[in-house]
Amino acid sequence: MMGKMKDFEDMKPEHGLNSHIPMLDIYRKMLKAWNASADKYKLTRDDIIRITLIRKLATFKEIGFRDMSEPKIGDISSIQETLKQAQGLVALKRVLPFVAHLLKVLGVDADKIKTDLEMADSLAQQAQELAALPDEFNDYFGERGWIIYESLSLEVAKKAIAVADTGDICLVSKRVGQFSGIK
Repeated sequence: MMGKMKDFEDMKPEHGLNSHIPMLDIYRKMLKAWNASADKYKLTRDDIIRITLIRKLATFKEIGFRDMSEPKIGDISSIQETLKQAQGLVALKRVLPFVAHLLKVLGVDADKIKTDLEMADSLAQQAQELAALPDEFNDYFGERGWIIYESLSLEVAKKAIAVADTGDICLVSKRVGQFSGIK
């Protein structure tokens, strides 16, 4: 359809449609992953990601990119430490009702601690989302030559991921200027 009818021309790779990569072993691995799905005919988002990731990882290895199983941005120790601290606040919030009386006996203002911890769940969720955002962006767009960097607006990255989640990564390429306000 790309050649004869000129459909999907914007999706045709510059180097043509031959990847010059042996695919049979990769497809067999993908088939094995598909067979392992709970419902092979109604795949979940996680199933689709798991299955397609096999091809992506194999393709990157074949063309010489770094091993995609290497640690990701979210695995950086300072990010992991922040996530642990956020979860610690959530745990403290849950334990507080059981130790509040003891804290008051010791002269600690348990009510002030309770007030300060009201947002612990929300903060932990936000920390988790922020930790995952760079890797999610890079997973979607890295092979297209886009990687997240410190001066990229998080809102732009979130919008790009939201559109990519719909399956229309090509649309993101066309609309990146609209997301970021670039003219």
